[in-house]
Amino acid sequence: WPNQDPVGKRMRREGKQNEVYEVVGLARNSKYFFIAESPIAAVYFATAQHDDSNLYLFLHTDRDPAAMADALATYAASPALRAAHGAAGRARIEAQFSLEAMVARYAGVYERALAG
Repeated sequence: WPNQDPVGKRMRREGKQNEVYEVVGLARNSKYFFIAESPIAAVYFATAQHDDSNLYLFLHTDRDPAAMADALATYAASPALRAAHGAAGRARIEAQFSLEAMVARYAGVYERALAG
């Protein structure tokens, strides 16, 4: 889609012509396979649109790697902690980005503009 906003457009994936994917966002070029490689363009599929059990996550920290490993082990061992943090994150996103929150912010902008 040269010179067009791709968000909302639909595409098919090579080798999976029966599946249609919607573009939901854009990201900068990234290191996709190895930390040492130059950043490349890649397609990222939302997990809701992508059934693949071979998903990987690479982490890097400028702080203590052992502390990060301990924090991840705590998460891995605690479904309740993951659920609580997930629920808190979802509540925050819904509060900030829901239609109601957006309308309230727009109303505030208009009220301040009208108040002079």
